[in-house]
Amino acid sequence: MAEFSGEFYAAIAGAIFGSVSGGIISLGLQWREHKEARAARERDSVDAKKEWERALAQELFFKLLSAFDDLYKFFEHIEESKRKAAELGIDLWRGMSPIPNLPESITITPAELRFLFELRDFGLWHRVGDVSRNHRGVLRSFEVFGSLRDELRKEMPARIVGTVGSSTLTTADMERLGPTFAAAHTLADSLAETVEGYMRDAANALYDYNDAIKPVLDGQSFKFELPEIVRKKQGRTEGNLD
Repeated sequence: MAEFSGEFYAAIAGAIFGSVSGGIISLGLQWREHKEARAARERDSVDAKKEWERALAQELFFKLLSAFDDLYKFFEHIEESKRKAAELGIDLWRGMSPIPNLPESITITPAELRFLFELRDFGLWHRVGDVSRNHRGVLRSFEVFGSLRDELRKEMPARIVGTVGSSTLTTADMERLGPTFAAAHTLADSLAETVEGYMRDAANALYDYNDAIKPVLDGQSFKFELPEIVRKKQGRTEGNLD
C-alpha cells in the first residue's frame, strides 16, 4: 500500500483551501459588483423620478398660468361689454359680443393629479381641480352664448347703428324668439357674476402652487407678475414673494 508523506497532504489541503478561498473571493467580488450595480440603478431611478416630477411641476404651472390668462381676458371682455351696455342703455347680453377663436380647455392629466396629491396639500389639490373645471365651464358658456347670438342674428336682420344692431319685432317674432332672448340674457348675466371670482381663484391657486413646488424645483420658483387690477384685488405684488 502506498504511503503519502505529510508534504503530500499539505499540498492537497493547500490546493483545496486555495480553490475554496478563490471561490469565496470571486463570489465576494461578484456580490460587490451586484450591490454597486443595484445602487447605480437606484440612483438612476431616483434621478429619473426627480426629473419626472420637475417636468410635471413645470407643465402644470404653465397650464394654470394659461387658465388664469384666459379667465383674465374673459373678465376684461365682460367689463368692456358692461361699459358699452351702460353707455347705450341696453341689456348686457346685447352689448356683449361673442368671442371668436376660443382657446382650448385646460386638461389636468392623471399623472399631474397624482403629483399634486403627493405634495400633501389637499386644499391645493382641490383648488387646482376647480380652476380646470371653472375654465372649462366658462369656455362652454361662451360657446353657447355665441351660438345664441348667431341664431338671433340670423332670425333678426338688423339695422346697424354704430356697433349695435336694432330690429323691429312683431308679436309673433317675440313669441318665437323670446326663449332665445331669455337664454342669452341669463347666460350673459351669469358670466358677469362668476368670471371675476373664477379669475381670482385661479390667481390664488397659481400663487399657492408656485410656493408648493419649491422643494421639487430645488428651492426655486417661477417669477411672474399678474395684471395690476388682479394684484390689488389679491393683495399680492408678484409671483415669487421671497
